[in-house]
Amino acid sequence: MIINSRLTFVILALFAGLFSVVLDSNRQLVQSLDHYPEWQQAQWIEFPGSSEILYARKRFNLESTPSWAYLVISAVDNFEVYVNNNAIGGKTYVGGRPTAIFDISTSMKIGTNLIAIRSASQSRGMSGQVLVKVYWKNLGQENSLLSGNDWRVENRELSQRQGLLAWNKLEFDDGSWSSAVPIFSSMGDTSRPLSISVEALGHLRARNWLWQTNAKNKQDFFFRLVKVDSSEINAAWMGVSVEGAYQLTINDFIFAKRIATQDKMDVFSIAPYLEHGSNRIGVQIYTKENTPHRVAISGFVSDSKKGIDFSADQYWKCGDSACNVVGLSPLQIPRLNISHLIPPPTYTLERWKKRSVLFITIFFSTLIFGSFTIPLFKACGFTFPHVCMLYQQPFCITSMLLALFLVFDADSRIDLTPFYPLVPTLVVVIIFIYLSALIVEGFWQYNKAK
Repeated sequence: MIINSRLTFVILALFAGLFSVVLDSNRQLVQSLDHYPEWQQAQWIEFPGSSEILYARKRFNLESTPSWAYLVISAVDNFEVYVNNNAIGGKTYVGGRPTAIFDISTSMKIGTNLIAIRSASQSRGMSGQVLVKVYWKNLGQENSLLSGNDWRVENRELSQRQGLLAWNKLEFDDGSWSSAVPIFSSMGDTSRPLSISVEALGHLRARNWLWQTNAKNKQDFFFRLVKVDSSEINAAWMGVSVEGAYQLTINDFIFAKRIATQDKMDVFSIAPYLEHGSNRIGVQIYTKENTPHRVAISGFVSDSKKGIDFSADQYWKCGDSACNVVGLSPLQIPRLNISHLIPPPTYTLERWKKRSVLFITIFFSTLIFGSFTIPLFKACGFTFPHVCMLYQQPFCITSMLLALFLVFDADSRIDLTPFYPLVPTLVVVIIFIYLSALIVEGFWQYNKAK
């Protein structure tokens, strides 16, 4: 009897813990990451006859400097991207197809431009493959460049002039390379959505400097209040560009200090740290003495009611005074760099505090529910150990379902965010139906035995 009672308490505690995690995740203002790129007519390409290693190059001409330009790429397992001799970035996800978007606005130039990509498959039976779309805007017109059979490919890392000219250099002669082979992808266009949408990148392009002319201090604080009226957030992003170091603060959550340059703007998802109502966002910057403090800030919140733009404007405060707002010239607009905020300890403790309250509420609710259900089982003629075993069964089943749900959601290839609101109702229905069926069956067997 003691063993069955303890086991029942353990299973109820496990159920309460898993259920509280799901409920807490559902209550957060967390944006969905379903930003799937539109590939248009872009094709997956590989080396003729297939090869685990793929080097791909594409030259194209521009008659004027674009106002913005982005590159979206997906590949098998991993990729490295170079634009006009500059390393832009890379990504690895073995067993999947990593996808990323890069701001290449400052890397493009008038005349001949080069996109160079390396991808190496580490999956058995899969060749190196890439899917690419480059699009830019110049002279008021949007243009695109898509991967296809007009790309040049190779399966070896070649160099010229005794190794002084690498394969990813603009001047490298790829005349001996093969034409890319378009293929049909059995995995679809891409297995992962983008971390940020193209529309969001358009909102985040910096327009102004916030200028503090007081050069007596080594540090200064810029802050603003952002009011969120809706309980749902579709997207919330913020970008910061400063020469030196800065520290981001959102609703008293203080994030780690970061080093930055003014030619690059760090972009973060800030939805998990926002609240319904007024939100205080601040940027503490650290610069050298006798240097005017300036920072470029862009940000927006998209909710179910309206969009909120809190980019650098007159609503920002510099310490106790208003900031000077100065427009950026086209040459000063920083390149967007998608980054990640590490949750501060205070945020983690706040999350655990909320989950502890949910855990206690759920755990004692199951005990109260049992004070009504267990006597019904006993009225059906079951012994107390048998009653404990029957009562814990639906909670054990739903615990396994909740655990599987959280495990699958932890896989970055799967996004279960849209299903979080449905899970609590589903769990309650399963428990109610299961216990009701057991009680009905018990009464039927008990009456039959009489």
